[in-house]
Amino acid sequence: MAAHRAQAVDPGNRPQASREPFHDRAFQFSFAFRRPKADRTSNHGWRHQVVLTSLPRVVWLGSLLVLAACQVPAPPPEPAAQDSVPPTSPAARVAQLPEPRPVDGVWNFERRDNLCAARASHAVMVLSASVRDGQVSISVRPSRASPVRAGLSARLSLAGTMGSWRLQGRTSKGGGVEFSERLDEASASRLQALISGGTLDAKGPGTQLPLLRLAPAGQPGGDWFECIRQQLVL
Repeated sequence: MAAHRAQAVDPGNRPQASREPFHDRAFQFSFAFRRPKADRTSNHGWRHQVVLTSLPRVVWLGSLLVLAACQVPAPPPEPAAQDSVPPTSPAARVAQLPEPRPVDGVWNFERRDNLCAARASHAVMVLSASVRDGQVSISVRPSRASPVRAGLSARLSLAGTMGSWRLQGRTSKGGGVEFSERLDEASASRLQALISGGTLDAKGPGTQLPLLRLAPAGQPGGDWFECIRQQLVL
């Protein structure tokens, strides 16, 4: 028993306490304290930390989506302005064509019974002037018919050597212009100016009639006008 006590530890041989600095132990302690719970606990703790770490990113992305949904979309760019050309009817397109060249008519007269008829013809058009039963008729029509609506307002005008006149007529079927009136001194004077020579112009919506140049009719024209005078007296 005494021997056992003799083997008591000598104070000089006591194990030395760790001389590791205090601040190193504190650092290790604090590091262990800050370690993720997943390292010290279960997998459930690690997942909880991932959720907490990802939450700010989810909130940030959600805010961006909300802001994008609230923004009003910009209106689509307006198309470049273009000169719009309104559609035109066939008659309007024909009217925009260049004016045909003037043509020369050749006189031809006819007298029979109560008819006094005169014609000035060309390959592209014909002028007819006649008096029957006290009624004057003047018409100009193309040799080739065109799709023109009949009954529209038109005009006939003469720039003559013995006088000029202008009459309000109507378009006729086939693209012509026609006019009629009762025979009197005024209408007889217009017919006399017609056979004395000049230029006749017939215009109407959609018509394409060239200017008709008329030479003086001479003696055949004088005989025709005498026929008219006889009907004027009756």
